[in-house]
Formats: sequence, C-alpha cells, structure tokens
Amino acid sequence: MPLYVLEIAALVWGHPATWATLAVLVSLAFGVWVRRQLSAIGVLELEDRMHWSRALTATATLLAGTLLEGLVARAFGLSEVATWLGMAFGRGLSLLPALLVLAGASWYATSRRGSQRDVSPSVAAELRWVQLGAGLLAAMSVVNAPMVPFLLILGAVGFGWWYQSTPGAKEKMRAWSQDWTAGNRLRSQLDTDATVDLDGENVSVIGKAGLLETDVLTDDGVQTVPNRRLMQAAAAKRSRT
Repeated sequence: MPLYVLEIAALVWGHPATWATLAVLVSLAFGVWVRRQLSAIGVLELEDRMHWSRALTATATLLAGTLLEGLVARAFGLSEVATWLGMAFGRGLSLLPALLVLAGASWYATSRRGSQRDVSPSVAAELRWVQLGAGLLAAMSVVNAPMVPFLLILGAVGFGWWYQSTPGAKEKMRAWSQDWTAGNRLRSQLDTDATVDLDGENVSVIGKAGLLETDVLTDDGVQTVPNRRLMQAAAAKRSRT
C-alpha cells in the first residue's frame, strides 16, 4: 500500500470529525437498543395517545450523544465545547426522572383502563389521583434536579404502604410476576394476531402480548385476559400440534 494512503488514513482517523461521527453512530445504535428493550418488555403495548417510548428513546439517544461528544471534545483539547456539552448532559439527565414518572403514570392508566374507554367512577378517580401525583412529582423533579434518591425512597414507602394495606398483596405480586414472565415468553413465541383455544373458544390475539394482560378478540367482542392464561392456552395449542 502506498505511503500516502496510510498518511491520509492516519489523518482521517485522528481527526475530531471522525470521532464525532462515530459518537453519533454509537448514540443512534444505543437509541435503537433502548427502543428494542422497551418493545421486548411490552411497554409499547401500553401506549394510547402519548407515545412515551419514543420520548424515552429520543432522550436516551440525545444523552448518549451528548456524553460521547463531550468525551471526544475533551480528548481533542476542546475544553470549552466539552464543558458546554457536560452542562447539557447534566441538564438532560435531570429531566429523565420527570419523564419516567409521567411515562409510568401513563402506562399504568392504560393498563388499568384496558380496552375500555368508559371506566367506572372509582377507577376514573384512581387514575386522576395517579396522574395528579405523577404531575406533581415531575414538576418537583424539574425544579429540584437531585430527585432520584427521593423518588426511590418515596417509591419504597408507597410500596410498603400498599403491601401492608392491601389484602392478598403477596398473591397479587405473584400473579403479576407470572403475567410479566408469561408476557415476555408470548412476545417471543407467539405470532402476531395468532389464534388460540381459550377455555374451549378460539380467540384471536390482538397484536402482541401486553405487559401483564393481552386483548383478544372473541365472538362477544374484545376481552382482556391475563398473560398467564393466554400462555397456558398457547402451550396447550403447541402440545396438540
């Protein structure tokens, strides 16, 4: 190989633009990975009007890009640029708890409501309180950036209160765990819009399995069934074939 080719390759490899481009590509790949993980755990099935998974994917991509570009700038002696990118990364990271809280509240509301548009007054009141609390926590996290430890403590206290005050909390948690595991298996093993025999009736799965429950189309219309029941029906279908 001629010497000038090696010199050009060395110049290109050592140029800041090359590493900046690589940082962009790595950030985009990280965003794609985040999107796939959200899809794998079923949160995309719990989206209605607000596509929070897109917001989380975009935020993860921007944070990764800002961090990597800052490292590139610092490596090439661009201290002012590196400082500005570091500040931008810290500001974006401080907004992440608010985004997670709002997304979690939205996914909970969609899961609680299911396929129904009109819910009972008690469920509607519950969802209003959940959304109000999520909005307040999100606002607090934006005003006061170091909110992650507070949110963790608040979540632990809330979980302890729910566990102690809810009859059959242990059984509910076991059922949720089974539904979560079954949902992960269904999304990898069951085809989209597949047909299974559920309690003696052929039902069609609507889309992919959800986080804990899945909508199926029956002769009487759309019904929501726990993932563990749907997993048993799918396993019985495979055993017969």
